Amino acid sequence: MRRRTAGESAIADASEIAGTRCPLMEGIRMALSLLAALRKGVRGLVYSSEKDAPFRVRQVKAREINATNVAEQMGVSDKKPVEEVAFGRFFGELTKVQKWHAEDDKAVVKRFQDLAALLRGNLTDLRVYKVGKTRVNVFILGKLDAENWAVLETDALET
Repeated sequence: MRRRTAGESAIADASEIAGTRCPLMEGIRMALSLLAALRKGVRGLVYSSEKDAPFRVRQVKAREINATNVAEQMGVSDKKPVEEVAFGRFFGELTKVQKWHAEDDKAVVKRFQDLAALLRGNLTDLRVYKVGKTRVNVFILGKLDAENWAVLETDALET
């Protein structure tokens, strides 16, 4: 049985004290559950460029994240160039089975397919930003609610 995080325990305690289901608490519980599912989905998964890099999951509080403010919101240098990549284009190659794929390659493709489906099915306003030119920070974003974004981030080396 999975142990609850401190945040999940606090939410459960608040709901029990209130003696009712609070829509705000339900929203928080769903966001925490989705972030946990995303962490599980990316565990052991790497983004391959000229280097392999793991994914990290976090939540960012912001009303809007766009090409103009993504570097600042993500805590990276805003002096780097920013490229917005369509969500489908970013996941396109990652989710496509090739004739030359071995079984382990097909398993990785399946995991990326599942991850893309999880993101599409649970987040709105999906976006992908690449910040930097050679050493690139990659941010996959989706709205959890009006003021919170789920973020999957990784790094790439593109020469």
